[in-house]
Amino acid sequence: MKQYTFLQLFISIFLLFGGFHLSAQEIRLKVIDNPDNINIQRMESMGNVLDVHIDRFGFVWYATSYGLSCYDGYETKTYLSNRNIDNSLPDDKVHTILEDRSGTLWISTLRGFCSFNRSTETFTSYFPDTSALPSSNNNIFYVIEDSQGLLWVFTEFKTVAFNPETAEFIRFPEPETFGTPYYNLRTAPYLSENRFFEDEDSNIWVCISYITWSHKN
Repeated sequence: MKQYTFLQLFISIFLLFGGFHLSAQEIRLKVIDNPDNINIQRMESMGNVLDVHIDRFGFVWYATSYGLSCYDGYETKTYLSNRNIDNSLPDDKVHTILEDRSGTLWISTLRGFCSFNRSTETFTSYFPDTSALPSSNNNIFYVIEDSQGLLWVFTEFKTVAFNPETAEFIRFPEPETFGTPYYNLRTAPYLSENRFFEDEDSNIWVCISYITWSHKN
């Protein structure tokens, strides 16, 4: 019997339900077999699916520890990091995917985050800490958009805001607890829904380990 990776099975099930829309019609599974001819053994050891997103065009994007892949209904294309090529994915380990109100995709990786240009199929990378690119401050777990269009960037140890129109970061004083800076997101880095909230007055509330701080837009 042919063996399929978890990635293949996951995408098959996700496409089956079409974003969790159930139907009484006849259901058939379609398996995406070995996308882009990537070595199966390597996929099994490195290709954990960390996030899945269906964009406004119906394309399925999935973030893995071995690149960013897109399934258009016919085939899968995988984008990988290449330090020798400008505008490539900044790192192969992709944590999460965000599509903002304009339709731009923002990709969070182990080494910064980036926007994806659909026309040229290239990436523009941004780094909260330019002094040392491979650092915990550039390990981006997720990016969230608020009602004003600002992007909130959650790194391993920091939270900053980013203005996509000016490509500038907005930094905040580090909150203190017991007289010592305590700014750690490592306890549950992927629980973005539980750590970020915008109320009806546009106040931003961010939970960081044992403390909560707010920011007024």
